[in-house]
Amino acid sequence: YDGSYGGVSFAVAEYRLPEFQVEVTAEEPEVVQGDTIRATIDSTYFFGGAVSNADVEYTVISENYFFSYQVRGSYDFVDYNYDAGPSAYYASSTRGAIASGSEMTDAQGEFTIEIPADLGDVSQSQNFIIEATVRDETGQTVAGRTTVTVHQGEVYVGARAETYVSRAGEETNVLIATVDWDSESVANQRVEVNVVERRWSSVQEQDELGRTTWVYDVEEIPVSEGEVTTDENGQATYNFTPENGGIFKVYVTTRDENGNAVTSSTYLWVSSREYVSWRQQNSNRIELVSDKEDYTVGETAQILITSPFQGTAEALITVERGDVLKMERITMESNSTIYELPIEAGYSPNIFVSVMIVKGVDENNPVAGFRMGYLQLGVDTEQRELNIEVTSDVDRASPQQTVTYTVRTTDWQGEPVSAEVGIGVTDLAALSLAPMNSRPILNYFYGDQSLSVRTSTPLTINTDQLTQ
Repeated sequence: YDGSYGGVSFAVAEYRLPEFQVEVTAEEPEVVQGDTIRATIDSTYFFGGAVSNADVEYTVISENYFFSYQVRGSYDFVDYNYDAGPSAYYASSTRGAIASGSEMTDAQGEFTIEIPADLGDVSQSQNFIIEATVRDETGQTVAGRTTVTVHQGEVYVGARAETYVSRAGEETNVLIATVDWDSESVANQRVEVNVVERRWSSVQEQDELGRTTWVYDVEEIPVSEGEVTTDENGQATYNFTPENGGIFKVYVTTRDENGNAVTSSTYLWVSSREYVSWRQQNSNRIELVSDKEDYTVGETAQILITSPFQGTAEALITVERGDVLKMERITMESNSTIYELPIEAGYSPNIFVSVMIVKGVDENNPVAGFRMGYLQLGVDTEQRELNIEVTSDVDRASPQQTVTYTVRTTDWQGEPVSAEVGIGVTDLAALSLAPMNSRPILNYFYGDQSLSVRTSTPLTINTDQLTQ
């Protein structure tokens, strides 16, 4: 036994194949707020014929919709509160059931419902999930669902900093895009821009147990405002120069022809030789910020290290995954140092950047201390992916008829390539019971890998941090 292991899970199911299927079809898959949603529930037997005069129960659930930009470029298309963190971001994503009812199918096995596309007081586009359950005369129940997107307006506005990490005193470009629901450019769209600095005030207080904790508050200080109009490609650029280091938030707002306002925001971090008042956390953690999320081999990542220490400090920087891939010791001259990391081929599909800062005793730090931060970076796996095209010689086949499938595989550049291919044929009725439990093969072999390196320091048990 060499210590290696592996595993896979599979399901063993006991089931009864359904005799009929339920399809929920919306008249329009996407609408704008104020419209009316019309959806038809259609129940048919697999062997043909309608499930007529059957009981139908339906429910409509509303969830936040996150616009997915289908063109290259990671624009932010939502007004996101970065400081609240991912938990707050997704915790409020579901509004819950907004409509429900019971009816019966007609002689054709159909029933149509109408739902107002009302966003209420929600400040974000929504997905209305319409689910219907049909019960036939034998008591068997089958469900179907569809999703209708209710957009805030006919147009979306996105923004991103040309680089999410910059330096004080340097001109910063904010790239703006206006697009329709299909990510097609919308030209000549007026966009209001407001830039604020999110300045943190942190003080130490004692709680009811006598423990010293950080209490912080944030103030949005206006920095710059203006208006731009997108060009024929739906693009515009807004420029401003941050005079100091810190966290800056850029709000962009546009309106469609009906006056519906749509707002998005993006963030950027600015380093400075002067001390920057980052938010103090009640832990030894610090935040690391990269100029973007994903990289290709050969690019250089710029990583901002937000240190709470005044003056110089020593930092150990390591690139990790299953092992330590790279290490370097640097001296930080300020508490907002930008570290540059060249992206190597061996870093695909992802890496973890660790920064351990150690600060000794000086006039600003009465006790020795440390801070640590981790940052995950994605590295492109496009060159490892195959494209698979499957075609059959017939669209419909009879029992005992032979069907021939043709499989064509190409590489990431579209060139034919030899590959080992596995093919499975499954009864559609069985697939209606549950989705397949196999995940995409590329993700299995080249999906994000976990961190297998542990870091420790005796400074975690330094009692001087508690008594002084």
